[in-house]
Amino acid sequence: MGAWGINMTSQVSACIFAALGCVHRLLILRLLFRAGNTGLTWGELKERTGCDETDLQDRVSVLLSVGLIARSMCKENERIHLRRNRFASLKSYFFETS
Repeated sequence: MGAWGINMTSQVSACIFAALGCVHRLLILRLLFRAGNTGLTWGELKERTGCDETDLQDRVSVLLSVGLIARSMCKENERIHLRRNRFASLKSYFFETS
């Protein structure tokens, strides 16, 4: 535990909240949440967000870096999906007792 009672969990949570501080990234998360466990292909995500390739890549890479989403291969398509357990860990951050 460091200064002001900040621990690694606090630092990770702060990074996650920073990633959520963008309307476009929130849209991506909403679309992935609604897509369910199968997620969306890159093409579907691009079409539904209206982002160009570079902007979408930038926004997705931020969400990947904090572990809110993940990539997987299904047949020949890369799929992007929500890591729901990561949101549960955020919830526990607020309700932990220490």
